Amino acid sequence: MAILFSHYVMPIGFLLDWLAFGPRGRTRWTDVAWWPLYPLAYGLLTILRAVVFPHVDDRIPYPFMEPGIGGWLGVAVSLLPMIVAVALLAALVIGYDRAVARLAAAPRETAPALTGP
Repeated sequence: MAILFSHYVMPIGFLLDWLAFGPRGRTRWTDVAWWPLYPLAYGLLTILRAVVFPHVDDRIPYPFMEPGIGGWLGVAVSLLPMIVAVALLAALVIGYDRAVARLAAAPRETAPALTGP
């Protein structure tokens, strides 16, 4: 249950909260380069933990991170789709943020005043 909550419920809830209530216009396009560093760092720390502590139970949290056939280089390569997916998600979210901020800042046209005969 904890894995379901921490891997699905919380990220979706956080994203929905930010999309609905977050401050607008604070993200920059250069932030797309920073977001993929999180899964990269997580993957590298997981690999490091598995190498340094080989006898720990559950040292590898996900099957795609098992170094079986391709070794640790294969594990590093298997992280690439996740890193690319995070970069694409970052671009979508930042694009949304920028578009909503631009719409909010755009001058609104007012309806012409009705004049009587």
